[in-house]
Amino acid sequence: MTFKFNCISFFSTHLLFFSLCSLSFSADCDLIYDEFDSLMNKKFLINPEQFVSVKSHRLSRNDYNDQQKGIFMLSPERQELGVAIIHTNRNTWGKILFTWTGRDNPILVIKELVLFGRVQDGFRQTQKTDLKVSSSNTLDLDTGRSGGEGADLWFHNVNGREMYIEAINGATLKFPMESLCKTTTPTFTALKPAKPVLGQLQIAASNTEGEIPPQSKHIVARNLTADGHVLLTYSDGSKLELFDGGQTRISPDGSKQPMFFSTALPAAFPVDPPDVNEAYWLEIHRSELLDIIKTLVTDAATVDSLIEVFDVSENLYESINTRSVLIQRLVTP
Repeated sequence: MTFKFNCISFFSTHLLFFSLCSLSFSADCDLIYDEFDSLMNKKFLINPEQFVSVKSHRLSRNDYNDQQKGIFMLSPERQELGVAIIHTNRNTWGKILFTWTGRDNPILVIKELVLFGRVQDGFRQTQKTDLKVSSSNTLDLDTGRSGGEGADLWFHNVNGREMYIEAINGATLKFPMESLCKTTTPTFTALKPAKPVLGQLQIAASNTEGEIPPQSKHIVARNLTADGHVLLTYSDGSKLELFDGGQTRISPDGSKQPMFFSTALPAAFPVDPPDVNEAYWLEIHRSELLDIIKTLVTDAATVDSLIEVFDVSENLYESINTRSVLIQRLVTP
């Protein structure tokens, strides 16, 4: 049995410094054959970072080969596979085993996908195997089908050499970077007190190596373009442009990686105008959606003029749907 210390240091709004430390331990791996089947369940599926170090959102093929491949306690036929913990955009929890095949024409292979209808007790478990994702294509983990706006996973092939397995459309991927059965000896490094800022909470988490992990990439601006697209700007200088039928990732150097998918048509909107009372409440809802958009967009002053670019329907139902889709894109992680 192995132990790990997790410490979190806080600067409160009253400029007080204090630390919280907890002791966690791994399961007795002498009693199991495969940690993917026996240990990566329940709380691990919700917060794997409480148990091991993880990488979030995406993992490159190089990092998979250098840092994940072969580190887990898996059955012999699974030894070379990578592991990801998933939360789909339909609020389903689960896990996958994956690998890449081929050199000139690589394919991302989901060797095994396990989903749980209820993660607390494993109710309604489903399983799919050998799902293949070709270069620059996407996969809906809930259905096992390629493409569509409900896709959760993207095989992001940048240039044939740099490639990633990446979460999209509000789904999350977390990649364990150490085994639950790995014996580690905790080391400690004193945390240097940072300059406290009144009114803000600063958190620094130490891992088993005593290092402070870097801050993850995050959105710094949300805007609308003149043609009605959503443009998200990230802290590393990269951007994501979202539009009907696809999206374009823009690297900090300006290079673009487009991705297109088929879009299912919504159910037909009612053509007859609503009665007076219903129209009143629909108009209130429609107006509230616009307020939400203005709250999300960095340059809110441009919203009134730009909304006219893509919200041109006089049908209240269609207009509400248009604004709802726009909000969904604006909150893309």
